[in-house]
Amino acid sequence: NASFGAIVKGKYLYVTNFASNSISIADISNASSSTVVATSTLPASSGPYGIFAMGNLVYITENTSGKLRILDVSDPLKPQTTATITLGGAPSNLAISGNYAYIPIGTTVKIVDISDPYNPFVVNTISGFTTAIVRYSQGFLYISDYVVSTGQVKIYDVSNSASPTLKSTISNLDGPYI
Repeated sequence: NASFGAIVKGKYLYVTNFASNSISIADISNASSSTVVATSTLPASSGPYGIFAMGNLVYITENTSGKLRILDVSDPLKPQTTATITLGGAPSNLAISGNYAYIPIGTTVKIVDISDPYNPFVVNTISGFTTAIVRYSQGFLYISDYVVSTGQVKIYDVSNSASPTLKSTISNLDGPYI
């Protein structure tokens, strides 16, 4: 199985398994005897890829189905889907801050309001580049724009996620996977 994402939450490691459309959950409380304690199967052809944890929720991008899936992991051994939202394309990684998820898909980054884990919705889309990876820090979204000849990182002010503002572009990077 190809694993594209992993996140530690408490004493558990959650790993996305792209080929088997599942998530493995390992108890890592004892590093010398860590073991998989549960596997949560997702729908066929979902292609779980990126993963992020916050509170009792785990957010997973599904690269093949083009969705964001939200799981309640209050009981880490029995994660329950609270919602999915179809984003289209092939979402890869994601960054989350507060009530918003930032998800790169092809030439866009979708901004999803996740304040209600049962009813996420897209509030805005940033476009105009070939995204690879997004990172969030202190009100700013860093988007790697992989252009073979002139790799760039674009920096957006997302303090108001409904209206992101491009603040600067760092150019002439060699493959800006941030």
